[in-house]
Amino acid sequence: SRNRVIRFHAFQSIFLSVTFAAAVSALMLFIDGFDMSTTGVAAPSLLRDFHGEKSAMGVIFGANYAGILVGCWLFGYVGDRWGRKAGSIWACLVYAVPSVLIALAGSLDQILYLRFFVGIGLGGVMPTTLALLAESAPKRYRASFAMTALFGFPAGGAIVGLVGDRHSALGGREDQSSDLRRARQGADQQ
Repeated sequence: SRNRVIRFHAFQSIFLSVTFAAAVSALMLFIDGFDMSTTGVAAPSLLRDFHGEKSAMGVIFGANYAGILVGCWLFGYVGDRWGRKAGSIWACLVYAVPSVLIALAGSLDQILYLRFFVGIGLGGVMPTTLALLAESAPKRYRASFAMTALFGFPAGGAIVGLVGDRHSALGGREDQSSDLRRARQGADQQ
């Protein structure tokens, strides 16, 4: 009886720590998905502000994906060499710093290079995070924990669309909001 209680307590503490790891992983992947989608939502404003051609955004999107390709390989190696947790943390730092610097960019060329570096970090987050979960979760629950964390990626992308459309927080669409305001005033007057 005492052995069963000890085994249950050990299982419970492992389960809780892996659940916490899955929640943190889901948050990391949520931010990953959020960041991946911001360029698409911000593209019209970026083109307008920097007087760029539409084709420039295709190159920026391509640089982002090229960075992801490099990041998967690079952080896969980092995770194998120095541990999955270290790989996940470094991947987050590698995409956080250039993501913040994009706000200071003065041209589409600067955004292109920064998105490449963002892509390197983004490419490293998913494989290292999922590998960390697969290694730490009890065998019976590995797939469930990995799928729960992986749900964060599309959720982050979906939120960007909602936030960008609803509040125009990623570059401002003053024309649309003022048109909407005029339409509402006209409807109130009738």
